Amino acid sequence: MDAPVPNNAGKSEKTSSGLNIVLGLWLLASPAVLEFRELEPAALNNILLGITICGFAVLRLTSGRNQPGWSWANALFGIWMVISPFALHFGSHSVPKWNNIIAGIAVLLLAWASAAEARCRRGTVPNGSKPQ
Repeated sequence: MDAPVPNNAGKSEKTSSGLNIVLGLWLLASPAVLEFRELEPAALNNILLGITICGFAVLRLTSGRNQPGWSWANALFGIWMVISPFALHFGSHSVPKWNNIIAGIAVLLLAWASAAEARCRRGTVPNGSKPQ
């Protein structure tokens, strides 16, 4: 008889979504902390995306384990964060540009990990082991 498998299902996606909440809060605060409030396209972009990423990550945490759509949406927002300095023409400003590129990559990877966790788990039974 096999030993029971610990049920850690959902821990990874909760961690990923929780970290995306932190990143969303950072994006919200970054124009003030990094002092680029006067650069309106960058500041407004980060404030709006910070609120949105936080909101979607909270929805992911509270919507149930098989609802990865919120994470996939955050992955798209992560991609936008990476390209936004160039699309919104603030790529010549080093601080907001690198802030958005690094934060965007992190949001993208965390959101992808959260969504992928739900997809991998679809073929498992409640105790976390594979059906035979």
